[in-house]
Amino acid sequence: MAPTQAKTEPSTDFKRTLAVWISNASNPVLLVAVSLIYITNRYVDELQEVIGWSITGLTLIVIAPALIYLLVSRQYDKKIDMDITNRADRPLPLMLASLGALVGGVIVSNRLDSPNLLLMSQTLVAMLMVLTVISLVWKISIHASTMAALVTLLVIFRGRDLLPLYLLLIPLAWARLELKQHTIAQLIGGAMLGVAVTYFASALLRN
Repeated sequence: MAPTQAKTEPSTDFKRTLAVWISNASNPVLLVAVSLIYITNRYVDELQEVIGWSITGLTLIVIAPALIYLLVSRQYDKKIDMDITNRADRPLPLMLASLGALVGGVIVSNRLDSPNLLLMSQTLVAMLMVLTVISLVWKISIHASTMAALVTLLVIFRGRDLLPLYLLLIPLAWARLELKQHTIAQLIGGAMLGVAVTYFASALLRN
């Protein structure tokens, strides 16, 4: 008699599917891309310029680092992993994103004459550089740090009424734990880093 195969509980399938959706929706690349388009739209009136400057920023901060990561992964026959699960693979795309954010932020903010946009790009560079260094020794959560950083920027520029947005970190943390991508310490560390670096970088650069 053939052994009975264990069936996956429907609740387990649902939880994992939900975790994947939440994790994908809070992907750092997606969050940065949406934020960049939104910010550009606030400082540009013409749709053509919104599209043009959004593409410029996305190319430097997101597309170029992603393409280089894909090419390097293909060269070494590595499996493509959009979450960059392996800690050792993280420094290269993080450094490229830091360089892209620095160059792109200066170009776009100067062209649009937006001190706030420049401040936000410099804050992003500071956080990416810290993440790069930490990733050399510890797999800190980039999902949590990016979400926390963006919420912190919103609170800084829009006021304390947006403090409840920090609650978005709860489903994000649950999803990353459910997918076994991080430990609780890595998630807490990522969130605290995002808040701390963003707050202190913003305070320093505004003076």
